[in-house]
Amino acid sequence: MRPLTLVYRLLIFCVFSLMITRPIYTELPLNDRDFPFLINQPELCTDTELAELDLILLIRTECKHRVRRNIIRRLWANSSCWGGMRVKHVFLLGKVEQERHMNLVEHEARQYRDMVQQDFLDTYRNITYKFLLGLQWTLAYCSQSKWLLFVDDDFFVNPRQMGSLLQDLRRTPRRYLILGSQHTMSDTIRDQSKWGISKSLYPFGSYPNFLSGGSQLIGAQLALDIYISSRFTNYFPLDDVFTGLILNKLMVTPVHSSDVVIQLPSRRFRMLSENILTLHSLQRPSQQRLLWWKLGLSNMCKPASSVLGIFEYVALSISSRTASV
Repeated sequence: MRPLTLVYRLLIFCVFSLMITRPIYTELPLNDRDFPFLINQPELCTDTELAELDLILLIRTECKHRVRRNIIRRLWANSSCWGGMRVKHVFLLGKVEQERHMNLVEHEARQYRDMVQQDFLDTYRNITYKFLLGLQWTLAYCSQSKWLLFVDDDFFVNPRQMGSLLQDLRRTPRRYLILGSQHTMSDTIRDQSKWGISKSLYPFGSYPNFLSGGSQLIGAQLALDIYISSRFTNYFPLDDVFTGLILNKLMVTPVHSSDVVIQLPSRRFRMLSENILTLHSLQRPSQQRLLWWKLGLSNMCKPASSVLGIFEYVALSISSRTASV
């Protein structure tokens, strides 16, 4: 079957947009808010030696999480620690009202040149905008990447296993793959919590299957279709459900992986399999470093990047005996 042209896909998306919440017919996009960039890195993926990227890491973070970003830069976002794979990373941010945090982010962005920020308030109900920022920025400035990995800054990424997965997918390519930890027929929450959704916004009692938003691997072709379809889909404040609604329209089935670990078993690293792709709830830098060492991932790095320090490892090992992590 010949690939669908971009114009044909747009026509399909317009039709399928009638199939979800608020079935409104319109010739114009329903969700067309384009926020201006406050910080941009348009040349991040323009290295001449990287005509094609294997993976772009789209790391959702908050302005105040500088410590998390720094340890991530040293570990799994370090492109020299991916065993020769061509990998780039960028941090995705909204804005905050505190001028001090905004100034610190601006300074950090000038220093590392790996941060992108748009002009929307960085709140939980705006998290879908951060997902759309990642799609928009990648399609505009890093379209040569074969895969996109959306991941929150409290996740750990295993370069060895992620690289192995991408190698397997190269041998058996799937153009429309999205992989993560799947939620099946989850009930719609009607309370006043941050997950609560009114009937006027979504009248149904359950959601289509969706992947946890904290870690999603998306093929580049599907990323384009998701972004186009998002323009013809009413905004939904839960990014993972929003993506699930779009996949339902596109008739794409998300793929569940038990190696995307959302809850740390018994809060102990020793219970983890070495086959994990990503792991949630690692908010402290010491946890990220300790797991990096326990999985032997320094061996993935080029020599200049592999030395984190034996004394640091010993200190972390001692502290881990008393800490419940």
